[in-house]
Amino acid sequence: MAEKQEEKILYSIDELPNIVVFRSSLTGKAIAVPKQTIAIFLSEGIYALNPYWRYSGLLDKDDVLKLAECLRLLGLKLECNLRPELIRKIARYILIYAENIQFMNFLSASEAMIIHNDREGREIEEFLKYAIPFLFELRELYRRIVMDPQPEMLVKMLDFCLQNGLDPM
Repeated sequence: MAEKQEEKILYSIDELPNIVVFRSSLTGKAIAVPKQTIAIFLSEGIYALNPYWRYSGLLDKDDVLKLAECLRLLGLKLECNLRPELIRKIARYILIYAENIQFMNFLSASEAMIIHNDREGREIEEFLKYAIPFLFELRELYRRIVMDPQPEMLVKMLDFCLQNGLDPM
């Protein structure tokens, strides 16, 4: 009896073809996206079918429990001692999660443009006015965490995501 192969969940942008065709699970419409466009959204070079930590494996339960305890301590104005490597790992996960969600939102906006026969690209333009500045600011927070991994910066990164409608945890 043949073993069931595990479905791949994470992809490197490098292994994607030059044009990637995504099919909407809602309408069945196909959307072709150049690899260069995908790279604009995914600065870490990781495309995740489902970026949520439990599904993607970018964090494990122990990582999340340590983060939750740290957030609890910080909320009580107490010191939190996460290892710098874990702070960087969690920050990278948050960035990959947010970038992938924004890329999925881009695909939805592209589909809406097709559905509404929006030949002028208003749907995409409105989405990009929000998404690109959001991603640039989130990447800056990530860059700062990589340089100086402080738990308080993770709080800023999480708060920024939550303020923009994304909940990575």
